Amino acid sequence: MSNELSKDELLSLIIRCTNFAAKKHKNQRRHDYEATPYINHPIGVANILTEEGKVYDPNVIVAALLHDTVEDTDTSIEEIEGEFGPKIKSIVAEVTDDKSLSSQERKRLQVVHTPHISHEAKLSASAWASSKVTALYKEALIPPTDLI
Repeated sequence: MSNELSKDELLSLIIRCTNFAAKKHKNQRRHDYEATPYINHPIGVANILTEEGKVYDPNVIVAALLHDTVEDTDTSIEEIEGEFGPKIKSIVAEVTDDKSLSSQERKRLQVVHTPHISHEAKLSASAWASSKVTALYKEALIPPTDLI
């Protein structure tokens, strides 16, 4: 996908991608205090990229919106490629964990592979990490219900 999209093409791409991700995550909830819709997470990651990171590369933004679709839904990496092209597929694949592995092994592989992934994937992974830290902080501010 070219970074030379018109404003209309870019808007269409972002809406199409967000709609795709929302449909894929439609029955999922976050494991937070409010059980918010899961789609809030990828939208939040994309928001961190644009608002905090000043990252406006459409490939990075779209990949951020799609980053959990392969890992957490029935979406295949081939479906991502068919819908959004080989560049997006590549970035999404770089940040997708193999769910057939144990959690411990997935985390180990993240540490091993992250230095070698593309710049675009590193941006997405960094925004994801920032999102996770923010969510943990917000959860820490909520007092345990058994103490109230």
